[in-house]
Amino acid sequence: MAEYYVGELLDDLAEKIVTSPDRGAGLRTLRVNPYLYDVVAQAKARELSRGLPLLLLGMELERAEGIAPARPEMS
Repeated sequence: MAEYYVGELLDDLAEKIVTSPDRGAGLRTLRVNPYLYDVVAQAKARELSRGLPLLLLGMELERAEGIAPARPEMS
């Protein structure tokens, strides 16, 4: 499997949000590959230690087995 990085994830998601009809207004959850979840969780460790939810682009991040790194699911 090719490497996929958080920067690419953010670029891809931002493009999908900006081009969606409602500009992502209804999106609440982002399901990502466990590797990407762990990278974001490490970067936001202080927020998590304060009991805050893990958010990315305003959506709650969920670890999802079976999700390809380049194919996160937004809902």
